[in-house]
Amino acid sequence: MMNIKALQELLRSPSNLYRLVLQKKWGGVLSDKTAISLLYKQRFGVYPNLDKPATFNEKILWLTLYDRNPKYTIMVDKYRAKEYVQGIVGEKYIVKSIGCWSNTKEIEFNELPLRYVLKCNHDSGSVVVCDNRRPKEEELLRLDKALKSNYFWFSREWAYKNVSPLVFAEEYLEARDCEIGIVDYKFYCFNGEPKYILVISNRSSGGKETFFDLSWNALDVSKGYMRHDIVPAKPSRFEEMIEIAKKLSKSIPFIRVDLFEDIDGNVRVGELTLTPSSGMIPFKPSNYDLIFGNQLALPKKATNHEELVAI
Repeated sequence: MMNIKALQELLRSPSNLYRLVLQKKWGGVLSDKTAISLLYKQRFGVYPNLDKPATFNEKILWLTLYDRNPKYTIMVDKYRAKEYVQGIVGEKYIVKSIGCWSNTKEIEFNELPLRYVLKCNHDSGSVVVCDNRRPKEEELLRLDKALKSNYFWFSREWAYKNVSPLVFAEEYLEARDCEIGIVDYKFYCFNGEPKYILVISNRSSGGKETFFDLSWNALDVSKGYMRHDIVPAKPSRFEEMIEIAKKLSKSIPFIRVDLFEDIDGNVRVGELTLTPSSGMIPFKPSNYDLIFGNQLALPKKATNHEELVAI
């Protein structure tokens, strides 16, 4: 049963209450299309056009509903995707895993190195950074709680529905600049062609972002964070990153390939994202939703939800 504190928090945030109603316990009777449309309406103020989608977010929602390629379940699994990525671009681009468990009670912490990162494989944000310390009890409880949830029900992103939850440890990677932290280079790829790069840094202080085109021209658009005060420099291995993104996005209508450089300048793959922000975060200014959407050529809808046939 929900405690009073949790109920008060929900009542203070109507959007959280709205999402809760649409999730499995109450919203399981709704079709995926209806639930997605209601969530979008709550965020954007209008319903999405899912019959003739035009904007990037609308097309991401369309792909969520109709592009149900079985390999996507592996690609969004943060643990099992490592083997998938390794098979395409090679082992040197992988962040090495140290171990995996069905829950945190199985972890033998004395056998882990002094520095490592704990993550859940099946959702977004369940991360504990252990820099020369053992995780706190409340952090472990949060990971175990996350393991009991199916991320699919939060926004009906089909790829997550059949991911088998686990918690895993991976190597701790130092940033090249400890003041700004690890810099993410998120390549927006359309049918195997990277078109835009979203650079995110300074996460520990709230986060900063800048969008670029492939010529490293900064775009006057944002999507969640404040813009960088100083435009980030192009990464030293930018061309290599482009080639990795091309290989990992081949034959996929849209995917965001997240890359970064470690302290030694080596390129690593962070994760593969099929549905950025669940298709629910507006662009600012809003016309970029259509600009990005124009790059995304949707495949023909498959009636059996198997891999779609490209137009």
